[in-house]
Amino acid sequence: MVWAGISVKGRTPLVFVPVGVKINSSTYQKLILKLVVKDLSKTMFNKEPFLFQQDGAPAHTSNISQNWLRENIPDFITKEEWPPSSPDLNPMDFSIWSILEKNACAKSQSSVEALNKSLHREWEKFYKITYEPPLRRSPNV
Repeated sequence: MVWAGISVKGRTPLVFVPVGVKINSSTYQKLILKLVVKDLSKTMFNKEPFLFQQDGAPAHTSNISQNWLRENIPDFITKEEWPPSSPDLNPMDFSIWSILEKNACAKSQSSVEALNKSLHREWEKFYKITYEPPLRRSPNV
């Protein structure tokens, strides 16, 4: 299992869950929320506020995860606010994962390690954007 996130400001690192490890609330909290999401304000967003959203996976919507987010992330979309099956709000599941998989698996991989390297390589190429705020026009223009 692989986890990643995107934003107008960039992308998170890929997080590979070790083979055989079940993704439950505890694993999600340890491997994703504490190690990646908690520091997004400092890393990706340069100490600016951000809104965190995730999909409706059971590990994301559990009370444990929702409570952790309430205590550690100033602004996030709660499970009650999340619209189900929304391609506009979930580009990872409705677009990016399939493109990443197609590119990384274009040729057969000989091992899990080779697949991980291919995914890393494609992730680095796939989502390189630079955010530039819109130009502000003076009121006289």
